[in-house]
Amino acid sequence: MLAVTVTKPMIAQLAASADWAFTQKLDGKRALAVVDSAQRPRVQMHGRSGQQIKIPATVGRQLERLPEGRYILDGELMKNDVYYLFDAPQISPKNQPLIGLTNPYRERMEVLRHLARQLWTGSHHIQVLPVAATPETKLKLFRGLQECRAEGIVARRMDAPYRDGQRSPFMAKLKFIKTADCVIDRESDEGKNSYVLIVYDEQGNKVPVGMVSRQVGDARHAHVGDVLEVEYLTFSSHGRMVQPTNPKLRLDKLDKLPRECLLDQFFPMDMKQIMAYIDLDEPAASQCPIH
Repeated sequence: MLAVTVTKPMIAQLAASADWAFTQKLDGKRALAVVDSAQRPRVQMHGRSGQQIKIPATVGRQLERLPEGRYILDGELMKNDVYYLFDAPQISPKNQPLIGLTNPYRERMEVLRHLARQLWTGSHHIQVLPVAATPETKLKLFRGLQECRAEGIVARRMDAPYRDGQRSPFMAKLKFIKTADCVIDRESDEGKNSYVLIVYDEQGNKVPVGMVSRQVGDARHAHVGDVLEVEYLTFSSHGRMVQPTNPKLRLDKLDKLPRECLLDQFFPMDMKQIMAYIDLDEPAASQCPIH
């Protein structure tokens, strides 16, 4: 399930609503863990593209502790071999459906937290990402993440189902630093010191969105066809990024495929669209950002 991008005023509206909860947006590798007693190997992990990715041994050993059955856990795999869980599309011990895609987010998280307390209390390598659910804790989390220059914040609707493989209006994100994933299309016609960056529209057509110097950041080691994450000030009315800079090479090509670099990442969803799709225990908010 992928998030839509929203603006800061929209996040403020969601912070005031009892229907939404906040978590920190992490800068790691999105990873879906599938633990199934009927499959071999029993523990698998998949990236955004659906392809299998390597599981750190320390994380794999913790996932092996899950009882017999089938489990699908959604989270972010960090460079220090910590797997932060923020959703559970399926929890079926001994093949008895306990949690599935249609259960609301609040129920999925309640069962996930209970499972984590049983198996991973004190574990460094698997942790459940803290959730802020009251207006006060959401505001505190938002301010704390901004002050610590974290990547951003994610809002989830508490009564929403899990939409597998889809961008969902029930899950919204705000990046504190504007970034975009772009594909290197070719060297600039104005010389060989810049790359032309493109994304794809809904029909799969290439859309030029700017240029980045080949002499800065990871662009020095990149090639045509690679995916770069670049920072930018704003997206102009002419359809170009203003001052794209600090390019970072997405080394794991299975984590972000070129065809997944879409034009809609530059256009936040309108709040009316989100609310059209439309209490609970209050877990503690995170006191400090995770890096």
